[in-house]
Amino acid sequence: MPIERRPIKPLPPNFSPQNARAYRVKDGDDWHSVARLFHIETTALIDFNFNTHVPEEVNWYLRSNVGCRKATRDGKNWMFSSDASPGVIYVPLGPTSKRIVRSIATISFIDQRLYDPEDLPEVDQYSNAGPSRTRQQFLARSGYRFVNFLEVYVETNSNQQIASYGFTAESGLYYGHSFRGILPRPYPIRQTAIAIDGRSIRFTQVVGCKTVSPQTLGAREAVKTTDSILGIHPGWGGPVGVQVERLGAELGVKAAENWRVFPPIWTEVALTVSTDGSTKGELVRHSLFPSAGFYTQSGISGQEQFNYSQVSAYDARSRLNEWRKRGWGGMELSLEPAGGNPWAEPDPRLLGHDLPFRPKIPQE
Repeated sequence: MPIERRPIKPLPPNFSPQNARAYRVKDGDDWHSVARLFHIETTALIDFNFNTHVPEEVNWYLRSNVGCRKATRDGKNWMFSSDASPGVIYVPLGPTSKRIVRSIATISFIDQRLYDPEDLPEVDQYSNAGPSRTRQQFLARSGYRFVNFLEVYVETNSNQQIASYGFTAESGLYYGHSFRGILPRPYPIRQTAIAIDGRSIRFTQVVGCKTVSPQTLGAREAVKTTDSILGIHPGWGGPVGVQVERLGAELGVKAAENWRVFPPIWTEVALTVSTDGSTKGELVRHSLFPSAGFYTQSGISGQEQFNYSQVSAYDARSRLNEWRKRGWGGMELSLEPAGGNPWAEPDPRLLGHDLPFRPKIPQE
């Protein structure tokens, strides 16, 4: 059964866009074939009919307003057919403005083959991000270190000139919990949009985050030790006890940073969108670790625009130690895997490397 979602303010069943002609759908039709027939961009045709291109909302309109009752072979969407009732969609009369929405993504993960209970106790559930992904999987906030999801729009006028452009609300950084359920620290997202000419815009987005699990656990353990030495319960030591606990937590953080600490992880992607709907996606640069897969939209036929295919895969298993040495400070001048980080986060270790001995990971 196709997944549907009723729009917040749905269009009435008899809605007809202005300056439009009715088109009776038939067997074999899909959004892409109808758009091609009338020389329209596919996404613009969907938006023209329903003022949305969110798959769940489009499915709701196809059943409720168009009367589609046959599902696609994979069961995910409603499809056009001759027995749909009323079975009518609308196409614009003459030149029209359009809104082009395109997206690319990276999914970064710690290869499960790197699991080490002492050095790297948390890994992700796969050793490769896989050949294909859906939009929902990118935005799930679980199963990966982080996702750089770049989604943009370009709006054109009736002369097919760029009227406006920008990033969608969904474009940005997605991440889940790190070791022991502790959230990582995200860095400010960097976005730029530059007009190449009157027909194309190049968008870039840099996102990243940093695990703070070692520091958080170190602070917690230090506070427990402090409370044990002073013979107090957490928070029961009055103002002086609170200050002592705070000092203990700070010392715990510093100790953890010298025994076990990890640099920022990040990716930079770029997407060029032209008024004819063509795109060019790029994985510009990324940290030496972890592994990453780069994805572009696999097509724009109907709702297939929300499926993505892997363009490249980066295996970072051999570069873990190199990343821990070179992942700090300003950016190195290189493309693809690069040392440093976009935010110039410095190395907090006093000696520039981990201490040769490590305490056991606190048991909670």
